[in-house]
Amino acid sequence: MAHVLVVGGGVGGLATALLAARRGHTVELFERDTRVPGTALDRDFFGWRRPAVPQATQPHALLGAARNVLRDDLPDVHAEMLRLGARERHELDWFDVRPPARPGDEDLVMLQARRIVLESALATALRGEPGVVTRYGEPVTGLTTAPGVRVPGVTTPSGATGATSSWTRLLIRFCLFLV
Repeated sequence: MAHVLVVGGGVGGLATALLAARRGHTVELFERDTRVPGTALDRDFFGWRRPAVPQATQPHALLGAARNVLRDDLPDVHAEMLRLGARERHELDWFDVRPPARPGDEDLVMLQARRIVLESALATALRGEPGVVTRYGEPVTGLTTAPGVRVPGVTTPSGATGATSSWTRLLIRFCLFLV
């Protein structure tokens, strides 16, 4: 199995780390923000200033296909989102008179929530995974490169690097823009 480094602890990074861990990989997630989502939803929503995440306070919706992937592949995350207040709405409920039923209509259910609800549900699930290390407050400042097209690790201000000689494969998923 691979050791996976994930750069960025937003929705994409948390989901990547969680799915990689559940497929048997060890994972290190690096996030520059020191705050961990999910400890206090209202405080996070109203008081967490996130200049790099301007959409953080906007409502979020997972359309039918994305909601179904979440429900089928990460049922604990789906259930946690509902527990935290996310709402499911059938996309055809917007019509005064529903159009005639067609195959697949049952999957046209969107999941609506604050972004922090999705991040909190993902972070909660990730905390329960063995083999995962989360490094909040540790931004990635560079990549460690090797001959050929290889990136065996990352560097951070504290000097941490993900590289060790025992790693045979490495996946780095960028969830932030390195300037």
